[in-house]
Amino acid sequence: MRFGFHTIHFSPMFGGNGALLDVIAATAAAGFDAIGIDLPSVEAHVETGGSVDQVADAIAGTGLRCTDVLVVVAGVEDDVLTKAETLGALAESIGAPACIAAVGAPVPWPALVRSLRECADILGGHGCRLAIEFTPYSALGTLEEAKRLCGEIGWDNAGLVLDSLHFFRSGAPWDELDDLTPDQLLVVQWNDVLDAPTGSLLDESRNRRLLPGDGTLALTELATAMRGLGFDGTVSAEILSESFRRSDPATAIRATYAALTGPAAGWLTAATG
Repeated sequence: MRFGFHTIHFSPMFGGNGALLDVIAATAAAGFDAIGIDLPSVEAHVETGGSVDQVADAIAGTGLRCTDVLVVVAGVEDDVLTKAETLGALAESIGAPACIAAVGAPVPWPALVRSLRECADILGGHGCRLAIEFTPYSALGTLEEAKRLCGEIGWDNAGLVLDSLHFFRSGAPWDELDDLTPDQLLVVQWNDVLDAPTGSLLDESRNRRLLPGDGTLALTELATAMRGLGFDGTVSAEILSESFRRSDPATAIRATYAALTGPAAGWLTAATG
C-alpha cells in the first residue's frame, strides 16, 4: 500500500496560504509516496513568479509520484473544456495520470455525458484519465450514478474517485463496490468524521474532516472491502478542515502520515495484512 497527500489541504481554493513548493517538500519529508496537485495552488505559485516547470522539478526531485490534478466542475463552469485543456497540460507536465471532475449543478444527463466525454477526450490527449467524484450534496450524489456516468463516458477514459466520507454519507450499499475492478478506482481519498454532521454536508466536507482514526467511520470495513476487490494502489489523505489548513503545513503533514501508517492505523494494517 502506498500513501499520498494533496496540496488542496493548504490551497487558496478554500482560503489556505501554504507555499506550494514547501508543501511538496514537506510531503516527501514526512514519508509520503505521492502527492496530488490542485490548479489554484499552481496558479498562485505562478502569480508570485514561479513556473509549472518548478513544480514538476520539485515533485521529481523529491521522488514523489503525482496522483492527480483537480478540478473540472461540470454544470457551473462555462469554460469546462478550456479548464480540461489547462488541467490536461498541467497533468502532462507533472506526470499526473488522473484529473478529478465533479458535477456542481444539475445538468440534463445526455448533456452531462457529452460534456464530460469531451473533457475525457481532451485529457486523454495528455495521457490523463478523468476521475469522477460523487458527493452526497451535489448533483452527482451516489456511487451508483458515478459508475453509470463512467460507463457511458467509457471506462478506458474515466474512472472513479472513492472518498471515504462521501461513501458513508451517501449511504452507498456495500454491494455497490462488488463489481468494481482496481483499475476503475483512479483516486482513493481517506479521512474520518464523527457520528453525524454538525452542520451541512458541504460544510462538513470542506471544514470538519478528521484524521483517520479520530472519528467513527467504518474505515476497517471499507479498507477490507477494497482489498477484496484487489485494490493495492495509493490511499491519499483528504483532511479538508478549517483547523487543519490553518495549522503549520509541515506539522500537519507529519501528523497525517502518522495517522495513515502508525500503530493507531489498525483499520488499514488489518486490511492490508
